[in-house]
Amino acid sequence: MDKEQMTILFVQPGKRPVEKTIPHTLQDLQAQVGGTIEIVYPWPDRRVGLVCNDEGKLEGLPLNRAIPEIEDAIAGDFFLCGLCDTEEGGELCSLPPKDMEYMKEHFKDPHFFMQTNRGITFFRVTPAVYAELMGRTKKQPPHDHGER
Repeated sequence: MDKEQMTILFVQPGKRPVEKTIPHTLQDLQAQVGGTIEIVYPWPDRRVGLVCNDEGKLEGLPLNRAIPEIEDAIAGDFFLCGLCDTEEGGELCSLPPKDMEYMKEHFKDPHFFMQTNRGITFFRVTPAVYAELMGRTKKQPPHDHGER
Protein backbone atom coordinates (compact mmCIF):
# COMPACT_ATOMS: atom_id res chain seq x y z
CA MET A 1 0.00 0.00 0.00
CA ASP A 2 1.30 3.44 -0.97
CA LYS A 3 1.59 5.46 2.26
CA GLU A 4 2.28 8.67 0.31
CA GLN A 5 -1.08 8.58 -1.50
CA MET A 6 -4.56 7.52 -0.45
CA THR A 7 -7.77 6.92 -2.37
CA ILE A 8 -10.82 8.58 -0.84
CA LEU A 9 -14.48 9.16 -1.61
CA PHE A 10 -14.98 12.94 -1.72
CA VAL A 11 -18.49 14.26 -0.99
CA GLN A 12 -19.64 17.83 -1.63
CA PRO A 13 -23.06 19.38 -0.94
CA GLY A 14 -25.43 18.92 -3.86
CA LYS A 15 -23.16 16.60 -5.83
CA ARG A 16 -22.58 12.90 -6.30
CA PRO A 17 -19.50 11.51 -4.50
CA VAL A 18 -16.22 11.31 -6.42
CA GLU A 19 -13.40 8.81 -5.98
CA LYS A 20 -10.01 10.50 -5.99
CA THR A 21 -6.41 9.94 -4.94
CA ILE A 22 -4.75 12.57 -2.78
CA PRO A 23 -1.39 12.99 -1.04
CA HIS A 24 -1.42 11.49 2.46
CA THR A 25 -0.34 14.58 4.41
CA LEU A 26 -2.16 16.57 7.07
CA GLN A 27 -2.03 19.67 4.88
CA ASP A 28 -3.70 17.85 1.98
CA LEU A 29 -6.34 16.26 4.22
CA GLN A 30 -7.19 19.71 5.59
CA ALA A 31 -7.30 21.17 2.06
CA GLN A 32 -10.00 18.66 1.10
CA VAL A 33 -12.36 19.89 3.83
CA GLY A 34 -11.26 23.52 3.91
CA GLY A 35 -9.94 23.65 7.47
CA THR A 36 -9.04 21.74 10.61
CA ILE A 37 -10.10 18.12 10.34
CA GLU A 38 -12.33 16.04 12.58
CA ILE A 39 -12.55 12.28 12.11
CA VAL A 40 -15.86 10.58 12.87
CA TYR A 41 -16.44 6.83 12.99
CA PRO A 42 -20.20 6.38 12.38
CA TRP A 43 -20.09 2.74 11.25
CA PRO A 44 -18.77 0.35 13.92
CA ASP A 45 -19.04 -2.61 11.52
CA ARG A 46 -16.80 -0.94 8.90
CA ARG A 47 -13.24 0.30 9.09
CA VAL A 48 -14.18 3.64 7.56
CA GLY A 49 -13.48 7.14 8.79
CA LEU A 50 -15.47 10.22 7.83
CA VAL A 51 -13.17 13.25 7.70
CA CYS A 52 -14.84 16.65 7.85
CA ASN A 53 -14.17 20.28 8.74
CA ASP A 54 -14.12 20.49 12.53
CA GLU A 55 -15.75 23.93 12.47
CA GLY A 56 -17.99 23.50 9.42
CA LYS A 57 -21.22 24.38 11.19
CA LEU A 58 -19.65 27.27 13.11
CA GLU A 59 -18.32 28.66 9.83
CA GLY A 60 -21.78 28.42 8.28
CA LEU A 61 -20.84 25.87 5.64
CA PRO A 62 -23.85 24.34 3.86
CA LEU A 63 -25.22 21.10 5.27
CA ASN A 64 -24.03 18.25 3.09
CA ARG A 65 -25.38 14.86 4.16
CA ALA A 66 -27.32 13.59 7.15
CA ILE A 67 -25.61 10.78 9.06
CA PRO A 68 -28.40 8.99 10.95
CA GLU A 69 -25.89 6.69 12.66
CA ILE A 70 -24.64 9.65 14.70
CA GLU A 71 -27.91 11.62 14.62
CA ASP A 72 -26.24 14.58 12.96
CA ALA A 73 -25.50 16.22 9.61
CA ILE A 74 -22.10 17.09 8.20
CA ALA A 75 -21.54 20.67 7.05
CA GLY A 76 -19.26 21.38 4.10
CA ASP A 77 -17.11 19.02 2.07
CA PHE A 78 -16.05 15.72 3.63
CA PHE A 79 -14.38 12.51 2.57
CA LEU A 80 -14.38 8.87 3.52
CA CYS A 81 -11.21 6.85 3.91
CA GLY A 82 -10.10 3.54 5.35
CA LEU A 83 -8.74 2.85 8.83
CA CYS A 84 -5.63 0.68 8.82
CA ASP A 85 -3.70 -0.99 11.62
CA THR A 86 -0.01 -0.11 11.93
CA GLU A 87 2.71 -0.90 14.43
CA GLU A 88 2.04 2.50 16.03
CA GLY A 89 -1.73 1.90 16.20
CA GLY A 90 -4.31 2.95 13.64
CA GLU A 91 -4.05 5.46 10.82
CA LEU A 92 -6.02 6.75 7.89
CA CYS A 93 -5.49 4.92 4.60
CA SER A 94 -7.17 4.30 1.26
CA LEU A 95 -10.82 3.34 1.34
CA PRO A 96 -10.96 -0.39 0.48
CA PRO A 97 -12.73 -1.20 -2.84
CA LYS A 98 -15.62 -3.02 -1.10
CA ASP A 99 -16.31 -0.02 1.14
CA MET A 100 -15.78 2.39 -1.78
CA GLU A 101 -18.61 0.79 -3.75
CA TYR A 102 -20.90 0.62 -0.72
CA MET A 103 -20.29 4.27 0.24
CA LYS A 104 -20.70 5.51 -3.35
CA GLU A 105 -24.19 4.07 -3.31
CA HIS A 106 -24.90 5.16 0.29
CA PHE A 107 -24.02 8.82 -0.48
CA LYS A 108 -25.10 8.80 -4.14
CA ASP A 109 -27.95 11.29 -3.78
CA PRO A 110 -27.46 14.76 -2.30
CA HIS A 111 -29.56 15.74 0.70
CA PHE A 112 -31.68 18.89 0.63
CA PHE A 113 -32.26 20.29 4.13
CA MET A 114 -35.28 22.29 5.27
CA GLN A 115 -36.21 23.99 8.52
CA THR A 116 -39.61 22.84 9.79
CA ASN A 117 -41.54 23.53 12.99
CA ARG A 118 -40.10 20.22 14.28
CA GLY A 119 -36.50 21.05 13.44
CA ILE A 120 -34.30 20.43 10.42
CA THR A 121 -35.32 17.65 8.06
CA PHE A 122 -33.88 16.44 4.76
CA PHE A 123 -34.81 14.54 1.66
CA ARG A 124 -32.74 12.92 -1.08
CA VAL A 125 -32.67 14.62 -4.47
CA THR A 126 -30.70 14.46 -7.70
CA PRO A 127 -27.89 16.98 -8.22
CA ALA A 128 -30.06 18.79 -10.81
CA VAL A 129 -33.01 19.10 -8.41
CA TYR A 130 -30.65 20.24 -5.63
CA ALA A 131 -29.27 23.00 -7.85
CA GLU A 132 -32.78 24.08 -8.84
CA LEU A 133 -33.97 24.15 -5.22
CA MET A 134 -30.89 26.05 -4.06
CA GLY A 135 -31.36 28.56 -6.90
CA ARG A 136 -34.97 29.14 -5.86
CA THR A 137 -34.04 29.76 -2.25
CA LYS A 138 -31.59 32.46 -3.30
CA LYS A 139 -33.79 34.23 -5.88
CA GLN A 140 -35.44 37.48 -4.94
CA PRO A 141 -39.22 37.84 -5.40
CA PRO A 142 -40.22 39.42 -8.71
CA HIS A 143 -40.34 43.21 -8.70
CA ASP A 144 -43.72 44.91 -9.06
CA HIS A 145 -43.53 46.91 -12.24
CA GLY A 146 -46.58 49.00 -11.36
CA GLU A 147 -46.62 52.68 -10.44
CA ARG A 148 -43.60 54.19 -8.76
